[in-house]
Amino acid sequence: MIKVLYQFKPINRYTIMNLLNQQDWAADPKKFNDPFELAKHPWIKVSASGDLTVSDLSADYLDELDKKSSEFGLSCYSENNYLDTLMWAYYGQQHQGICLEFEIPSSSTTLRKVAYKNELPKLLEDTRKGNTRKNLFKIATTKSKAWKHEKEWRQIVESKNCPIDYPGILKKVIFGCRTTYQDVKCIIEIMKQINNRKVEINRVKQMSDLTLQLDQKKLSNERPEELRIKWVLK
Repeated sequence: MIKVLYQFKPINRYTIMNLLNQQDWAADPKKFNDPFELAKHPWIKVSASGDLTVSDLSADYLDELDKKSSEFGLSCYSENNYLDTLMWAYYGQQHQGICLEFEIPSSSTTLRKVAYKNELPKLLEDTRKGNTRKNLFKIATTKSKAWKHEKEWRQIVESKNCPIDYPGILKKVIFGCRTTYQDVKCIIEIMKQINNRKVEINRVKQMSDLTLQLDQKKLSNERPEELRIKWVLK
């Protein structure tokens, strides 16, 4: 089981509410940036000889899968840490947002690793209840190899557009190299408000004037006036 996962977010009212409540949000996957999200084509299957044949899955069963998968809520995490420039660009508000680091307990059962393939998921044709659940997980965790660099894990819940518990313990809040001082101050005040002193506050910055790589720097969460000076000086 993975021990640490990361989540990149823009700083907006939804992120702020989630931090205040120490929860995440189960989003509608049909609004994600992958046009093939939850894609499946179980009407046909490939035989051992390579011929296409009609699937044994009934129309009623396929309708049931469609209905249940349309009710999914997903929350997404990555093995890629806060030094990943592309993840900041994709999901961290072009380096103006935040990255959250979670310590994942070994007992966790809510996370599923995404499988990256160039084919649609092959569904189990035995329609017993346990296999229906496995088919739904396959649909929710299969993505094109084009996304393989994201190293994604997902929390899957039966309802969408609702709050869900964090997948583990929030250990770090990391600001992007373009996050404004006002946003930094706002998030630090939130962490104080929830009295979460165990969360480390960091930022990423250019490693040096001669590199195109990111490095991290720990910030003080005790003295805003000192932080402001450090932020201006970078």
